[in-house]
Amino acid sequence: MDYKEIETLSDERMDELFSPCHSNLALSLSVWRKVSEGAKTCINAEWGSKYEIDFEQLEGSDELYALLKTLGWSEEEMENVCIYFFTSEAGLDIADCTQVDVARLADAIYDNNIDLSDDELCAKLKAMQECDSYRYGDLVTAIEEEAKWEYYPNMTAAEYEERLIMDCYPEVWDAIESSGISSYITIDYEELARDDDIFESSNGVLRPY
Repeated sequence: MDYKEIETLSDERMDELFSPCHSNLALSLSVWRKVSEGAKTCINAEWGSKYEIDFEQLEGSDELYALLKTLGWSEEEMENVCIYFFTSEAGLDIADCTQVDVARLADAIYDNNIDLSDDELCAKLKAMQECDSYRYGDLVTAIEEEAKWEYYPNMTAAEYEERLIMDCYPEVWDAIESSGISSYITIDYEELARDDDIFESSNGVLRPY
C-alpha cells in the first residue's frame, strides 16, 4: 500500500458505505491514536454520526484504505485498524474482533465475488461456522473456503441421502418397490450420511466437494 497514491472517496460514496441498513455484515472500526508520550485515545471510523460500514458494498481493501484516508487516518493507523463492533442480519459470526485482518476480510469478500446480500449464501457460511466453529469462526477463512462445500438448505442429512439414492440409483429404488419387499427393507439414511461425511446444521446440509 502506497499511502500517497490512495485517493479519497466522494461524499456520495461515503454516504453509501456508511448506510448499512439491514446489512448481512456491517463493521464498526477503530484504532488507538497517540495523543502524548504516555497516552493514547481510541478513535472510531465515523461519517456523519454513522459508525457502521457496509462490507456488502465495499470494493476490497483498496476502497477500505481510501475510506479511512478520507476520514483522515494516517498510514500507521490504517495498518492497525481493528473491529470494535459488528452486526449481521444473517447471524454470521466473527470469533475475535480484535484479531481480524480487516483488509483481508474486505479482499476475501470482493475477490471471491461473495454476495453478502444473498441470504442462502449467508446461510451456507453460517452452517460452515456451525460445522467447524474453530476454523470457520474466522469469517475470513469461511469466505475463502466457501467454494469447498456444497450446501442444501432446509434439508436434514437423512433427507439428503434419500434424495441422492432416488436420483442417482432410480433402478435400484424401482426394483425394490416392484418386488414387493420394500416393507421389509429399512435403509439407515443417517448412517449413510455419516459415511459420506454429511454435516447437518440447524438450517441445512453441508457436503465437502
